[in-house]
Amino acid sequence: MNKKIIIQRFFGISLFLGLLLVLLVGIGQILKPSREDWVMAKNEVYQYTKDLDYLAIGTSDVSVAVSPKYIFNETGYTGWNTSEQMQNIVMTYYSLKHLLEGTKLRPKYVFLGTENLITRANSNDKLTRKFWDNKPVNLVNFEMANNSEASYGKKGLIHSLLPIFEYHGEWKNIQPKYGGDGSFGFRKVEKIHPTVTWDINKYFKDEKEKISLPERNLKYLKKILTLGRENGFKLVVVGIPNFSSYTKANFLALLRYTKTKGIDFIDLRTQQKSEYEIDYYNDFSDVWHMNENGAKKLSKLVADYLKSQGNLTDKRGDTDYAKWQ
Repeated sequence: MNKKIIIQRFFGISLFLGLLLVLLVGIGQILKPSREDWVMAKNEVYQYTKDLDYLAIGTSDVSVAVSPKYIFNETGYTGWNTSEQMQNIVMTYYSLKHLLEGTKLRPKYVFLGTENLITRANSNDKLTRKFWDNKPVNLVNFEMANNSEASYGKKGLIHSLLPIFEYHGEWKNIQPKYGGDGSFGFRKVEKIHPTVTWDINKYFKDEKEKISLPERNLKYLKKILTLGRENGFKLVVVGIPNFSSYTKANFLALLRYTKTKGIDFIDLRTQQKSEYEIDYYNDFSDVWHMNENGAKKLSKLVADYLKSQGNLTDKRGDTDYAKWQ
């Protein structure tokens, strides 16, 4: 085989691999969950200037479970769901800190979803601070900060550069983007999981071994509590059920920790009223997320907690809050 043929084959193979790489990156970017809708929702709350009674913070399980519109209809209290998919407690802390520093919003309550306390946050604090501190909220900055929150160890770089390997199954779940439709950050999901393949009784069986919450997560929980003292809000941990991480062992660990630290912890599984009863066959869209049926129950739990505190004003009928009506 002469030298010319070898060179031609080499360039041919190189060209093919290059085009394949471009194709994989391109498809991966299409399948990768969009952050643009998050930024739109985030900018909406930054522009909000009236009283805000509460915030809901955390990851995607919170975004589909706490509906400010439902809570307002039940109570007349105003709130915003600022949670975001794949957001660990480090990002949740900086997101909340940035919001409080960049606006005059002073919610009286902040509800933190339990997933942020359960799943270990393997993050780069230095990079996260660099991208969040003194920067406006926009898509580029959030992408950079979120990419620094590597949850996959050495695989993080591959997943970041070639997201198709992480999101290859997402083609069937591509959703319309958030359009400022008055949902106040809530993402309504109507889908009901078509077949229940998990063993509910086995999954929620009694756990003999006591476990502890990750130290890194507790470090940032303490930072959020400090923000509360500095900005006048009360932190409430709200249990968001799922069939992946929220095992009974984790539930009991949360119960022990919050009781020891004097943090209010509300959870559907600790309630006795029938309207709070979880229907494990109809209240979920997948193993991680509640659907609209489950969101109504979780939102009612939050609404009833707020009413029990007795220090918020019912704004239903007030023309200054017409967008909530």
